[in-house]
Amino acid sequence: MTIEEIVDATKNGGHKYIERERERQRKLVQKAKTKNAMIAILAILCFPITLFVLVIAELIHTTE
Repeated sequence: MTIEEIVDATKNGGHKYIERERERQRKLVQKAKTKNAMIAILAILCFPITLFVLVIAELIHTTE
C-alpha cells in the first residue's frame, strides 16, 4: 500500500479499505505459515521412507 493510497483512504472515509488490506495481509501470512509447515512435515515423513528404500536396495544389491 503506497502513501498516496493511505492518504486517499483516510480522506474518503477509507477505514474499511485499511481494515480490508490488513485482513488480506494477515491471510497471506497465515497461508505462508501453513505452506512452510506442510513442507516441513513432508520432509520429516519422506526422510525415513527414503532411507528405508535405500537400505533395502543396498541389501538386495549385496545379497546377489
